[in-house]
Amino acid sequence: VYDEFIVTADRAFGAFMAELENSGKLRDTTVIVSADHGESFEGGVYQHRSAYQTRPVIHIPLIVRTPGQQDSRRVAFTADQTALAPTILELGGRPKPDWMRGQSLVGWLNRDGQGEGQGLAFCQYLERNSVFKPPRHGTVGVIDGQYQYVLDLDTQKGALRPLSEAQIWNLDRTADNPARAEALRTALHSRFPDLVQKTT
Repeated sequence: VYDEFIVTADRAFGAFMAELENSGKLRDTTVIVSADHGESFEGGVYQHRSAYQTRPVIHIPLIVRTPGQQDSRRVAFTADQTALAPTILELGGRPKPDWMRGQSLVGWLNRDGQGEGQGLAFCQYLERNSVFKPPRHGTVGVIDGQYQYVLDLDTQKGALRPLSEAQIWNLDRTADNPARAEALRTALHSRFPDLVQKTT
């Protein structure tokens, strides 16, 4: 059934792109494709949402095709969905509002493969919280170019995973690289100051 949904979505997108091209609109249209979550079929987590934030669940596609673009390029800069709106605004010639956190990726679109190891992507899983109180349950996470760090808000325990092993929900390599774990935990404190409680 899953494969059938992929084929159906692929066919619908192909028809949409063909219509844009046949109508002549593709010549001056930027097309952006993304998703809201990934799907996990490994590492003990077989679903599309998880407090463990395994990489297959949180890694999503981002494809940007600009007018006249003929060749594929890879954006290696690490980013999350907060980059979408600033990227769309810049491509449309509009300024980004001050309150918008994300960074536009337009500067990276023509730098094939550059930016490796740069940037941070943040994610959160806060489903168990009351809508009437500040969130205190769930997990928050951050990814850099090599590692993922996920912090459990209930226990304040974090787990460091190399991206090559980030599909394993119960893996923790903090003891192997405590400095990287601390740096990523500090990044979480900076991004989510009201959620991440400092330990004494």
